[in-house]
Amino acid sequence: MESGQTAEVTFDNSEYEFEFADVENEIHENSKAETSRKKTVEVPSNSGRTVSFMIRPTKLGHITIKVTATTALAGDGVERQLLVEPEGLPQFVNKAAFVDLRSAPEVMKNFTVEVPKNAVPDSTRVEVSVIGDVLGSTVQNLDSLIRMPYGCGEQNMLNFVPNIVVLDYLKGTDQLTSKIEQKAKKFMESGYQRELTYRHDDGSFSAFGNSDPKGSTWLTAFVARSFKQAASHISVEEAIIDKALEWLSDQQASNGSFPEVGKVSHKDMQGGSGEGIALTAYTLIAFLENRNLLPKYQNIVNKAVDYVARNIDGLNDVYALAIAAYALQLADHSSKDFTLSQLDGKATTDGDTKWWHKPIPESDSKNPWYGKPNSVNVEMSSYAMLSFLEAGLDTDALPIMKWLISQRNDKGGFQSTQ
Repeated sequence: MESGQTAEVTFDNSEYEFEFADVENEIHENSKAETSRKKTVEVPSNSGRTVSFMIRPTKLGHITIKVTATTALAGDGVERQLLVEPEGLPQFVNKAAFVDLRSAPEVMKNFTVEVPKNAVPDSTRVEVSVIGDVLGSTVQNLDSLIRMPYGCGEQNMLNFVPNIVVLDYLKGTDQLTSKIEQKAKKFMESGYQRELTYRHDDGSFSAFGNSDPKGSTWLTAFVARSFKQAASHISVEEAIIDKALEWLSDQQASNGSFPEVGKVSHKDMQGGSGEGIALTAYTLIAFLENRNLLPKYQNIVNKAVDYVARNIDGLNDVYALAIAAYALQLADHSSKDFTLSQLDGKATTDGDTKWWHKPIPESDSKNPWYGKPNSVNVEMSSYAMLSFLEAGLDTDALPIMKWLISQRNDKGGFQSTQ
């Protein structure tokens, strides 16, 4: 306009979707609900002015922002939708169930959705999906699993291993595309080369390589297992694995056990395999899975198997029992059936599901997130399922698989890498 104008700006709140606040962003308890708020502003000729209103939404979702401005000569208005999101951080809880219609025409499942007391009011949401594949949700969220390995020797393996698992499954179910294969192999090759930088001159591995005084028994066994699995997808030098097993052989105690002689920084990665019988069984598995090198280390394996078998009777550590059962199945030891029976006796069942768990510590008994899900329980139940499958008891493994499916997160993965 050629001349300055006095404009009256009205902010409409006829739907009471928000409250007007003062400049200091405070709303007093005795303040009345306002259907609108007006401000007057002087607008110079051929120019513009900004008017600000402080509001505080009273509901989540979309609210209507409607503003009008009028002068003695003209008027105009604008209406927009503003998305109001809840404060705090989103938390996802996955409730999954395996549905098998081969034995029944329909299946009914009841789910209880537990909302924490400190959840933001009206911020909860429930979504339902059906996928015709046991690992369908995992396949749909591959970007969360196929990642470039990084970090120290332990963290690198944490991101290295999922690439192997994804390729194994997709190749086995004939779902592997060249794009996913190229991406996963590229990341695996990068992770493989990176892990070698944390290799000691004696063939062992640790979180920071030669910067650490000694290699780690657990990490070296983890690397030996993982490199063997990766060898079916990328080029892995067998001498690297052989040297790692050779170093592990030198660490074996006279009673056949494998103690931890180094340091593990990221202890959560160990699950329950950090010491004792569990660590010995875990290390033993690294030898047993490298069957092409087994003849060279047969005496070492025999001593470790005997140590594990001698300590099964009366073993109360459920994780150690689970991983020991799998090791003895792989070794085809005479005590394998007894051990599996002992493990089965410690299982928890609910309907058509079966799993194993460690008691929740008293200090965490009131923590609503402690067991959602618990990675150690997932690991030991997975080893139990592997034991049943190795024993040829596929039917007995099905209830365990159903429970494991229910423990996956919203991306189709698990908290643990074991």
